[in-house]
Amino acid sequence: MATADGRRVRSGQLYRSGQLSHVDNTTADDLRTMNFALIADLRHPGERAQAPSFWIDDHADRIIAHGQATDQTAPHLNFFRPGMADIEAIDRRYRDFYRDLPFKAVYQSLYHTVLNRMADGCSPVLIHCSAGKDRTGLFAALTLTVLGVPFEAVIADYLRSTEALSAGPLRARLVERAVEEGGIAPTDDIMEAVLGVKADYLAAAFAEIDGRCGSIDAYLDAIGVNAKARVALVRNLVVDN
Repeated sequence: MATADGRRVRSGQLYRSGQLSHVDNTTADDLRTMNFALIADLRHPGERAQAPSFWIDDHADRIIAHGQATDQTAPHLNFFRPGMADIEAIDRRYRDFYRDLPFKAVYQSLYHTVLNRMADGCSPVLIHCSAGKDRTGLFAALTLTVLGVPFEAVIADYLRSTEALSAGPLRARLVERAVEEGGIAPTDDIMEAVLGVKADYLAAAFAEIDGRCGSIDAYLDAIGVNAKARVALVRNLVVDN
């Protein structure tokens, strides 16, 4: 991925994903072979308990996660509660979620830890949540912004989440859960709204950061990723063409 100054982000250093609890043995072996130096699990404790990542037994000492029991449900699962299966309501809720997300203490702490570890040379890093598009998507977007990737390219990378999730196993599991909880399978339009991402969502998060902090750099300063760390991130993760 190109940066604004004509260089490129080093490949193979940062990976984002949804939950990895359903991988087969071959995929699990492939993941172990990648020898991640750090695995950041952004899920809540309840999510981790319901869908543990068995493949990481050999990497348990490299995992960071938070222990706060608030908001036990992944964002996309909230839409299967009574009264929420409405496209306009889904859109509003996602926008509100993204405005709040950068300022939730549990994620600020995790973002702080992962970015500073990467600044210290820790790589490769895998960061994931349940779907890999919201909590993880914001982290990836912030990281690419620090590295000097233009916002249009950051958005394009973020929007790839929709393609990855549109026909994946997560969709089938969500339909099954919706039927269990509400008795009716959600329509395709509802599923696309729940599993999709929009440029406006990420833009809402960045606009809230600008509004509250003045800039991305000021926000990163506030969560403990200082200018020295940001310079180190660029040094470690950006290369000449």
